[in-house]
Amino acid sequence: MTNKKYHLILVGLGRVADKHIKAFYHLQRYFSGVTLIDLNEDSCAAFAERNKSFLPAAYNFAVDLESYLQTAAMRQLTAERRVIVGITTPSNLHFTQAEIALTHHCHCLIEKPLTLNIKEAEELINLSHSSGCQVAVGHIYRYFPFVRQLHEKLEQGLIGEIISAQLRLDWGHPQTYYDQAAWRGRYRSDGGVLLNQSIHALDLLFYLLNSEFAHGTCYLAQLNHQMEAEDYAACLIEDSRLRQINLICSTATLPEQHKAMFSLVGKKGDLTIGMHNHRLYLSYHNATGKNCTLKLLLSLLKNLCNFSMPAFWHSWFNPHQAIYYDIISKIGTSSPCTADVVSATAALKAVLSLYKAAKDKKYDNSESLAAAAEMQNYFREN
Repeated sequence: MTNKKYHLILVGLGRVADKHIKAFYHLQRYFSGVTLIDLNEDSCAAFAERNKSFLPAAYNFAVDLESYLQTAAMRQLTAERRVIVGITTPSNLHFTQAEIALTHHCHCLIEKPLTLNIKEAEELINLSHSSGCQVAVGHIYRYFPFVRQLHEKLEQGLIGEIISAQLRLDWGHPQTYYDQAAWRGRYRSDGGVLLNQSIHALDLLFYLLNSEFAHGTCYLAQLNHQMEAEDYAACLIEDSRLRQINLICSTATLPEQHKAMFSLVGKKGDLTIGMHNHRLYLSYHNATGKNCTLKLLLSLLKNLCNFSMPAFWHSWFNPHQAIYYDIISKIGTSSPCTADVVSATAALKAVLSLYKAAKDKKYDNSESLAAAAEMQNYFREN
């Protein structure tokens, strides 16, 4: 771990930015200061009021990222690669802000989805390499306790060769969630449950399976919200290692009952991982059907005791803390972040392929993705 301190710049001051500033607070030993950037000064004032317990006594405010990075003080810090930019703007603006940050040699944490455009995502991969800067994407599930350890145990054959998986995501939101900002729930700027919520789960699933999306078909519906995009999706997927995956996801469920459940079936056992309002659920059976959950849990806890991230358990309630720590710990190394720009691009390709399959009403293998411009074009009639 480097002894350098970093300057944090938060671009966009909506509700997601609250998680970033709380991460800053718990990791402040690694930071020298913070700058808030938003076009709307009222948004900055509201953000500062909501987060006055987590902001330092002195902080900077600016309205434009590129102009601010060109100031003398920032030029010195960017030359030393001591700036981290947290991008929490609407999804369709991620690429523009990330391109500016990386061009000025800033490390980045980009909220999911990485962008809404495959070509832009691939450009960010190239920029991250050419700039020599670390880029993490807000795929928070990878940073939950036990995930890394479970990934290793699956690779070691915990349940043998995995043949199928089921993924259920009930992440209910009230109508007010979509009404609070004009860009929410719109294909041009945000997407529906598949892109906005389920991309987390798909990313984690492919991480655990050590594979990528290959083929898939998808059904979309609006069940309980007034918005342009879908609040329900049911998908049948085959991954790059020929495993069969079922995905059902919805934001039309109860808003106060957030649930995520992953069930993996292998030739030597099965594993179910779940979360219900931050409460963990774990179930493991071996090849004979014996319940070995307690034994597995004790093994995972033993490994966690050796994990040295400061204030580790805060990351269960705010995984962004773990993401920022990951960025800082990887700066100056050749190792990518756990949720890096390459894996985020793969997750985006999977979601856009499923959207296209839903529109075309066919089993799609994503061959046309390279020619696809933006997600909303799949749904907009000429």
